[in-house]
Amino acid sequence: MMQRNWLRGCLLAGIAGICLVHAAWAVDSARAVSQYVHDKWGANRGFVGGAVYAICQSEDGYLWIGTERGLVRFDGFTFTLIQRPLPDSPPIGAVRGLVSDAEGNLWIRLDGPHLLRYRDGRFEDALVRYGLEEAAFTAMSLDGDGHPLLWGIEHRALRYRGGKFERIATSENLDGVAISLAETRDRKVWIGTRDIGLFRVDQGN
Repeated sequence: MMQRNWLRGCLLAGIAGICLVHAAWAVDSARAVSQYVHDKWGANRGFVGGAVYAICQSEDGYLWIGTERGLVRFDGFTFTLIQRPLPDSPPIGAVRGLVSDAEGNLWIRLDGPHLLRYRDGRFEDALVRYGLEEAAFTAMSLDGDGHPLLWGIEHRALRYRGGKFERIATSENLDGVAISLAETRDRKVWIGTRDIGLFRVDQGN
């Protein structure tokens, strides 16, 4: 909790600093980014480097970064590369997606049939925990209530809530690979695919 409050304090301080630099409703287009208060963390400050695919904050205040080299945890001072979150398993490789849900879980989407859950300082294999058999998850996001939405090649559109996964669409006519998911305020789920366009799920169809 202290770490989370510290990070929030830093964010608020940064925002306040930006506001003090120029009291205006919009950013002055005539000014360079270097003229505003900001901070940057690179290799010289401990960041492990590599392509970044996702960034998310967990309930305990850590900032998590999904990179091509693995999972990176930032506590406000130090970057820690976590390549083996499950001690008896091989290195996880690239982290493709991260979401923090309304129930306090951090979900970590990896390449292939791999999905991890982080809660209360512990990692676990979500497929084993929930009895899912999946060839690969290709997209992940949150619905309007903060519950995870996932797209699996075999299970298709799934939602996690109340401690279980449920299928939210039959999707027989969607044979492509989904690369993005989003739920709108009217509870319709939109699915963007790699090859066959945009689909909308309305009342399970």
